[in-house]
Amino acid sequence: MNSSATVKPLLMSYNKNKEGNFLRISMDVLTAIEKRREITHFSPDPIPDEVLDKLVKSLYLFQWK
Repeated sequence: MNSSATVKPLLMSYNKNKEGNFLRISMDVLTAIEKRREITHFSPDPIPDEVLDKLVKSLYLFQWK
């Protein structure tokens, strides 16, 4: 992997607008974490190790940009 490459994992979600249509919204995961204000509920499902590994690697790379 090129050390100068920028890794930006995206968070994708779908929200309904006023007309009932679904809009796809994507946001850089780190921005989403930074701007998160509250958590209304948690899923009881465990987070897969692969997802945690990707998050840790992304955060590590983010520190060096």
